Amino acid sequence: MRVLDDTCSPPHTDLTLHYPGLRTELQGTLAGRNYEVVSLEVTSPRWAVAPGIRVGMDERAVRARLGMPVEEFAKGGMRRLYYVTKGNLGGVALDFRAGRLVKIDWGHTLC
Repeated sequence: MRVLDDTCSPPHTDLTLHYPGLRTELQGTLAGRNYEVVSLEVTSPRWAVAPGIRVGMDERAVRARLGMPVEEFAKGGMRRLYYVTKGNLGGVALDFRAGRLVKIDWGHTLC
């Protein structure tokens, strides 16, 4: 747990939780209460992400559920699709290798 200054948001407490195939970052009050999720990194099919996106899915199935990405590129055998969340409050990067989803990286825009 870290206490951060107010350069990007009001002073808050930052907490990172690790589970097999899931890392989540939360922010709460300086008293260490009222935490909200600000980012998720998913690398295991054990964790489903709305709307039914799961590591291991075929890229075509993901595109069928989410539509056209805002940005996409390929580098070093990896393909990345980037989507902006509703209300432009953050975004999600979806990484594919050999046509299969291997990583979901979602974050809430704080600044």
